[in-house]
Amino acid sequence: MTNQAASFRFVKSDPPGRFSVVVPKSVAKSAVLRNTIRRQVYTTLSSEKHSLNGIFYIKKEYTDLSKTRPIRNLLEAAEAILARS
Repeated sequence: MTNQAASFRFVKSDPPGRFSVVVPKSVAKSAVLRNTIRRQVYTTLSSEKHSLNGIFYIKKEYTDLSKTRPIRNLLEAAEAILARS
């Protein structure tokens, strides 16, 4: 699944789900900034319980650190897809 901020690859699992976040150098050259983005996404995801294991690939368009809604949207859409099947 993809949107303007990230790509998400996932598989269904038992709760709690586990996540990994990949922030390439094309998004931010500075390791400090890449780690800040990574920690922000982890913080966003840790507040919610999900039954997915997945990897978030952050895109270059994810530059505003205050906007985490696109990440949540991907997670909710993945949960909805799995609920239908």
